[in-house]
Amino acid sequence: MDNIENVIILLFDPTLSPNKKTELDNILNEFLSGNKSYQKVEFLLKTTINENVRFYCLNIFEDYINTQWHYLETNEKLEIRNFIFNYLKSNNSTLSRLIINKGVKIIVNIAKKDWPLDWPDLISDLLKLNNSFDELRLSFNIIKTMNEEFTSSREDINASRKIELKQLLLQYVPLIISRIMGYLENIYKEVFIMNSVSPVSANGTFEPNSFLLSPGTPNSNSGFNNLPIVGISPTSFSPGINSFDFPSPVSANMTNFNIDNQRKEICVLLLENLNQFFTWVPFSKEYINSNYLSIILNYARLYQDEVVDLGILAMSCINEIFSKNYVPAQFISILLDVVSHTFDILKNVSGLRNIDNTYLEKFTEHLGLFITQHLKRAETYKNFPLSDFLILFLNYTNAQPDIFALERCLNLWYSLLEYFTDHVNEDEKEKMKIESYQSIMLQFMEQLFLKARFTSNEYNLKLYNDKTEDDEYQTELDHFINICADIISKLSELYPECVLQKLLGLFFNDFQCMQSETVFHAVKNYARDITLTLQCFGRIAYLFTTEFENNFNSTFQLIQQFMHTLSTCMENEIYTNGNVFIKLCIQLYNTIRLQVHWMVKWYTVSQNDEKSMKEFMQFLDNLVNLCILGFNEKCSDILMSASASLLNSITSTVRPSKLLIEPSVQGYLSVINNQSIKWSIPVKQQIYSAFFNIFTLPGLNQTPCENEWIERTKALNQLIDQFGDVYYNQINQEDFVSSMNYMKNETRLLIIHTLTIFSAILKSVREETSNSKTVVFEVLKKYLPSTFNLLQPYINDGEILLSIFDFLLNLFDSLQKQIGLPAISKTINTFFSILNEDQISSIMFGNKKDADALIKFIQLLTVLVEDTSKSIYPLLPDIISYSINVIFKKCFANETQNLERIQYSYYELIEKVLINQWRYFFPNSLIKSIINKNTNQQQDHKNEFIDFLNIILYSFKGKDINCIKKNINTLNLLNEKCNLFSQEVFRDSLMVNYLDVLFDILLNKSLDFLRDDIIQIVYLIISNNYMIYSSNYIPHLLSLKCTNLTDNQLNIISTYLNNIKDVQSCTENIYILVNDYYYFSRINCR
Repeated sequence: MDNIENVIILLFDPTLSPNKKTELDNILNEFLSGNKSYQKVEFLLKTTINENVRFYCLNIFEDYINTQWHYLETNEKLEIRNFIFNYLKSNNSTLSRLIINKGVKIIVNIAKKDWPLDWPDLISDLLKLNNSFDELRLSFNIIKTMNEEFTSSREDINASRKIELKQLLLQYVPLIISRIMGYLENIYKEVFIMNSVSPVSANGTFEPNSFLLSPGTPNSNSGFNNLPIVGISPTSFSPGINSFDFPSPVSANMTNFNIDNQRKEICVLLLENLNQFFTWVPFSKEYINSNYLSIILNYARLYQDEVVDLGILAMSCINEIFSKNYVPAQFISILLDVVSHTFDILKNVSGLRNIDNTYLEKFTEHLGLFITQHLKRAETYKNFPLSDFLILFLNYTNAQPDIFALERCLNLWYSLLEYFTDHVNEDEKEKMKIESYQSIMLQFMEQLFLKARFTSNEYNLKLYNDKTEDDEYQTELDHFINICADIISKLSELYPECVLQKLLGLFFNDFQCMQSETVFHAVKNYARDITLTLQCFGRIAYLFTTEFENNFNSTFQLIQQFMHTLSTCMENEIYTNGNVFIKLCIQLYNTIRLQVHWMVKWYTVSQNDEKSMKEFMQFLDNLVNLCILGFNEKCSDILMSASASLLNSITSTVRPSKLLIEPSVQGYLSVINNQSIKWSIPVKQQIYSAFFNIFTLPGLNQTPCENEWIERTKALNQLIDQFGDVYYNQINQEDFVSSMNYMKNETRLLIIHTLTIFSAILKSVREETSNSKTVVFEVLKKYLPSTFNLLQPYINDGEILLSIFDFLLNLFDSLQKQIGLPAISKTINTFFSILNEDQISSIMFGNKKDADALIKFIQLLTVLVEDTSKSIYPLLPDIISYSINVIFKKCFANETQNLERIQYSYYELIEKVLINQWRYFFPNSLIKSIINKNTNQQQDHKNEFIDFLNIILYSFKGKDINCIKKNINTLNLLNEKCNLFSQEVFRDSLMVNYLDVLFDILLNKSLDFLRDDIIQIVYLIISNNYMIYSSNYIPHLLSLKCTNLTDNQLNIISTYLNNIKDVQSCTENIYILVNDYYYFSRINCR
């Protein structure tokens, strides 16, 4: 045996050579060969002092239990169980945590198999282990592991046994929790109230008066059951003075206590057990009551360094209870008990910088749960001191140790303000209550600005990352500033005048200081602060449109001040000094843009007043000039985009009819083409769209006559001719292709530039009336044939191909009726012949722009099939054939990077065909006549439908989660439209393949996070074809997937499949089917 111990020790040597390791493995395998291998290591386990040897021996036991347990006689099982249990009980004071945990896991594995039939006294045996600290620790370690293992989702036991174990454990939970609470209460009394901790003897046992000897002592803390004494909420804010006092039911000593490591370790273990139970047990009086809650709350108040671990765990327990929205019969009593302790903690956490961050996070989470789920209930108690809570919460917020902890509190303030704004309009009583909180809320607003402004809190704000942007182009600092602006917006709903006055004061003061400041860093901080103030102004723009006439002068002056600030910034080109100043200019544009509805009101009331109209147009001309200042090559794209957005709001929302004759517009339109050559494509489209609105959109509240539309067409034509004639003449040269002119860089740039502008004008009328669209069509129609002809020479030029298809996409999307279906059909078929199979294959191995061009073409086809009128039917066969026989076959033939880019758009096309044109596949007699009028024979589209559904099924075998989610949605929509799963074509040709693939995904857990969505599809298929499913498909699935299962296991799996009757039973049975399939497969492989 000594030799075997040495072999095991050597086996764990990391320097061991592979050959030597193999040799030692063979020795051990020979030693352990034969039956009852565990008996050969019992003596070794009892006598060794080597950690690795102990671990190896326990591994032998664990493996033997996992593989041989069902074949053992009862006496053998009892022998193993008693040996491991007694080994842990006798030695756990000297064993390492690793070995104890390993042994505990073995005990729990045995319990999974034997409890309660062969081990009926398991729980009582565990609870009897209370004669020493070590025994108690072992007891609750095992209970904790049982709790974790019996509620785990792992497939290590079959589903029915898993359900049984959980229900069995649940029956004992009240007893276990009662015992836990008894221990926790007695330890708390000893340590924090009586301050007379019993000593611990050398052998780990407690003295007779120890808490362990009276685990069932009833809770003597009757004071916790009484309602707290609360005062009336004050109507005025008195900082630093609280008008209430929640008397502590018991006087606890929080400054002079002494807790030994063993009691602390026991408390941690007990609270961990409690927290684990609270995650899954149903809350009722058996599991939680006011006495229990009071005990937990006592521990939740422990935030001192020595015991903060206990406070964190107790707070987690409280939060688990609150998150479950637990509302028992006497909930208000319990809730006020919790609030009493919460107030007590809030009053005593003044020095937050010295408190553990995890505790603060848990306590802030606790406050959030109270605010979002229980505040309304607490307010039903007539004397609930909400004002006092606000004062304490404000103090708590101000005392947060860092900016990130502050942000967590600010999120709670937003929830709190949402609660108030939701109730402020309910009745006068609510309004009076809100008014009584005004002084507190304004104090909070003052503190918020101090925390959010760089001139007062630069040190902390610089802790945020202000460089790395997320998917929404926001940095960490941006997110924090947005939270602050959102809070100010909510405050403005409650106290609009106060908020407005505060913002005005900040804005004027900061701008004045920024102009007079000479230190660049200080100027930068003022710029940041003005940006925040402007964001807040943007959030409260609705205030300026209410009572328009009464507020007109003050609003006008404010907007003028914004414009003056913007003019100063843009004329001095401060945006060249860095990102902070770019953001300031962008925010100025955005803030002015948010006042566009105020401008609409002014324009509307001015339409019958010549003097007022003149003033308005002067104001508007100045505003347009400010926008034009942003169309500068020194400006970044994002700044140009902001200025274009303001101009677009003016031309699309205000729609002044005389804007075209304004000097600012006339002057800029004469030079825009020369300036726009160097602009990026998105910026170019945005700016041109804003100007095109002037020509294509009717004035606000006006209906232009026919002559006016003619004049608009002429004016727009003159603008387009500035660059359109050059483009037209260039691409219509006789030797355009043969002379290779088309390959010259200046020619390529001209085509991209022109088509970009054409796309902009098309986008501007997409949602407009036919008059607006006719204007655009009349202007562009002469360019269309020549532009269509560009496809052939540029078929291998991804960049130009992208511009062509983007133009065509916008053309067919905006002017489909104006162009007419015959012309569209001819054009599309021409494109089909050019973009043939070989060309598509080439694109799939091309660069990103090639793929983007194909995506645009697929989107173009998608736009066409979205037409739900019957006029599209003649074109549908060609689109469907091309989609299946060219795009799918060539795009999906190889795994390429371009496939990843293209496939989502392709599945979008399939969805639109199936959802919008489903009657094409299931036609009535009228639709049949329309489809077949140009042919001599009746056409059946069943095969095309099957192809599309198989292409959707193909996506489930891939890795693109977005495509799979889209196609799940497509199947659901199609089933709603045409009862897909009950159609004969689906039942006969698709059902088996679909169920095979979907069950394969479920059983292999390859898309586990989409499990419920996939189960929903499975249920819809089964419920619409139940007879075929039960009689044919179940045997087919069992023979396909369950070849390695025993007859008994097959019967169990078959039972689950046959038990599917409705959505709920489908979900439940498939969940346990997957569990047992995994479990059976694993144990059969041993």
